[in-house]
Amino acid sequence: MDFRDLHPALQAFLIALVAEAVRPAVADALTDALPEVLRRASIPTYLSRQEVLALTGWSDRHLSYLQSEGQIPFLKRGRTVRFRADDIEAYLMEGYVVPKGRGRGTQ
Repeated sequence: MDFRDLHPALQAFLIALVAEAVRPAVADALTDALPEVLRRASIPTYLSRQEVLALTGWSDRHLSYLQSEGQIPFLKRGRTVRFRADDIEAYLMEGYVVPKGRGRGTQ
Protein backbone atom coordinates (compact mmCIF):
# COMPACT_ATOMS: atom_id res chain seq x y z
CA MET A 1 0.00 0.00 0.00
CA ASP A 2 1.25 3.45 -0.89
CA PHE A 3 1.33 6.27 1.67
CA ARG A 4 -0.82 8.40 -0.65
CA ASP A 5 -3.56 5.77 -0.53
CA LEU A 6 -4.04 6.24 3.22
CA HIS A 7 -6.83 8.36 4.67
CA PRO A 8 -5.74 12.05 4.94
CA ALA A 9 -6.23 12.05 8.72
CA LEU A 10 -3.98 8.99 9.03
CA GLN A 11 -1.40 10.61 6.76
CA ALA A 12 -1.37 13.72 8.96
CA PHE A 13 -1.05 11.59 12.10
CA LEU A 14 1.87 9.59 10.68
CA ILE A 15 3.64 12.73 9.50
CA ALA A 16 3.29 14.30 12.96
CA LEU A 17 4.49 11.08 14.61
CA VAL A 18 7.59 10.84 12.42
CA ALA A 19 8.33 14.55 12.82
CA GLU A 20 8.16 14.24 16.60
CA ALA A 21 10.46 11.20 16.54
CA VAL A 22 13.00 12.80 14.21
CA ARG A 23 13.04 16.30 15.73
CA PRO A 24 15.51 15.53 18.59
CA ALA A 25 17.99 13.81 16.25
CA VAL A 26 17.86 16.71 13.79
CA ALA A 27 18.28 19.24 16.60
CA ASP A 28 21.30 17.32 17.95
CA ALA A 29 22.87 17.08 14.49
CA LEU A 30 22.41 20.81 13.89
CA THR A 31 23.76 21.67 17.33
CA ASP A 32 26.85 19.56 16.66
CA ALA A 33 27.44 20.90 13.14
CA LEU A 34 26.67 24.59 13.68
CA PRO A 35 29.98 25.68 15.28
CA GLU A 36 31.99 24.17 12.40
CA VAL A 37 29.68 25.70 9.79
CA LEU A 38 29.98 29.14 11.39
CA ARG A 39 33.76 28.82 11.72
CA ARG A 40 34.14 27.86 8.06
CA ALA A 41 31.79 30.63 6.94
CA SER A 42 33.90 33.24 8.73
CA ILE A 43 37.16 32.18 7.01
CA PRO A 44 37.62 33.26 3.39
CA THR A 45 38.27 30.53 0.81
CA TYR A 46 41.60 32.05 -0.24
CA LEU A 47 43.95 33.65 2.25
CA SER A 48 46.67 36.23 1.77
CA ARG A 49 50.10 35.67 3.28
CA GLN A 50 49.25 38.02 6.17
CA GLU A 51 45.97 36.22 6.84
CA VAL A 52 47.77 32.85 6.99
CA LEU A 53 50.33 34.29 9.42
CA ALA A 54 47.59 35.75 11.63
CA LEU A 55 45.54 32.55 11.53
CA THR A 56 48.40 30.14 12.28
CA GLY A 57 50.82 32.22 14.33
CA TRP A 58 53.66 31.22 12.00
CA SER A 59 56.52 33.56 11.21
CA ASP A 60 56.92 34.88 7.68
CA ARG A 61 60.14 32.87 7.40
CA HIS A 62 58.39 29.63 8.38
CA LEU A 63 55.65 30.18 5.79
CA SER A 64 58.32 30.82 3.14
CA TYR A 65 60.06 27.60 4.17
CA LEU A 66 56.84 25.58 3.88
CA GLN A 67 56.25 27.05 0.41
CA SER A 68 59.79 26.42 -0.85
CA GLU A 69 59.78 22.84 0.46
CA GLY A 70 56.43 22.14 -1.22
CA GLN A 71 54.77 21.28 2.08
CA ILE A 72 51.78 23.55 1.46
CA PRO A 73 50.21 24.35 -1.91
CA PHE A 74 49.66 27.93 -3.00
CA LEU A 75 48.36 29.91 -5.95
CA LYS A 76 50.48 32.49 -7.72
CA ARG A 77 49.18 34.93 -10.31
CA GLY A 78 51.82 37.48 -11.15
CA ARG A 79 53.16 38.70 -7.83
CA THR A 80 50.03 37.78 -5.90
CA VAL A 81 50.21 34.65 -3.73
CA ARG A 82 47.14 33.08 -2.13
CA PHE A 83 46.63 29.99 0.01
CA ARG A 84 43.47 27.91 0.18
CA ALA A 85 42.13 27.87 3.73
CA ASP A 86 41.36 24.14 3.37
CA ASP A 87 45.00 23.43 2.42
CA ILE A 88 46.28 25.28 5.49
CA GLU A 89 43.82 23.45 7.72
CA ALA A 90 44.78 20.09 6.16
CA TYR A 91 48.47 20.79 6.80
CA LEU A 92 47.75 21.66 10.42
CA MET A 93 45.59 18.57 10.91
CA GLU A 94 48.43 16.30 9.70
CA GLY A 95 50.06 16.97 13.06
CA TYR A 96 46.90 16.39 15.11
CA VAL A 97 47.56 14.07 18.05
CA VAL A 98 44.74 12.41 19.96
CA PRO A 99 45.69 11.88 23.62
CA LYS A 100 45.46 8.29 24.83
CA GLY A 101 44.69 9.18 28.43
CA ARG A 102 44.47 12.11 30.76
CA GLY A 103 48.04 11.80 31.97
CA ARG A 104 49.66 10.34 35.05
CA GLY A 105 47.59 8.70 37.70
CA THR A 106 44.60 7.92 35.53
CA GLN A 107 43.13 4.47 35.70
